[in-house]
Amino acid sequence: GAAGTIGAAYVAKAKADGYTLHVVAGGFSVFPAFYDNLPFDVVKDFAPITQMSERTSVLQVSNKFPAKSFAELIAYARANPGKVNYGTTGPGSITHLAGAWLADESKVKFTFIPYKGTGPLLQDLMAGRLDVGSGILAAALPFVKAGKTRAIAMLNNTRSKLLPELPTVEEEGVPGYNYTNWMGFLAPRETPLAIVNKLNANLAKVAKMPEVVMVLENAGSNAVGSTPAQFGRLIEIEAARWKKIVQGAEIRLQK
Repeated sequence: GAAGTIGAAYVAKAKADGYTLHVVAGGFSVFPAFYDNLPFDVVKDFAPITQMSERTSVLQVSNKFPAKSFAELIAYARANPGKVNYGTTGPGSITHLAGAWLADESKVKFTFIPYKGTGPLLQDLMAGRLDVGSGILAAALPFVKAGKTRAIAMLNNTRSKLLPELPTVEEEGVPGYNYTNWMGFLAPRETPLAIVNKLNANLAKVAKMPEVVMVLENAGSNAVGSTPAQFGRLIEIEAARWKKIVQGAEIRLQK
């Protein structure tokens, strides 16, 4: 409930014995950007264990949209400020923030159109009622392969084995842009280091099992299995970035 803040608050106050953990995705680092009175601090009140995976996302355009590539999209958006409709999974969603970050870095203005899920967004994209949309590669791939939408760039900074010919946004001229929706594990802040390290060793081992890697890659994701320090740093960097993006774009949560 409450976008995940209730569960996070529960874990932050739980007994720090290694038996109560929090499974988090990229939206966890967005909380400080929207909630002024959170009962926890996303950086200070948790002990990072590991980032298990990262889910790759792709930028798509409608076949009816005049731009056929990322460069053409940016050129068109600059020539037509505010006239390019960019679909998201809702105001303040991680897809909205990823688009706002892209607009900021590319010096363009999109008009963001909220949807209640990826399904309706893709339907409008295929019908030409929506110009641009982003989403996880696994959901987009069937439509891209069938020629119903056009993929123009990967939003993370590495190419996908599922679409190896598709360049990344960074390759297309947006240095430093690297959006992924990750998943990982946290524990309460006071969890002993020995317990954190034991959990990390076992979870990271699972993340790197060949059968797990294969399942994730087939779904358009990548296995990670990071150290606690690496995962903690990721949350810290993203929390600061999203807060800056939200403030700069004056994004408000839907009531």
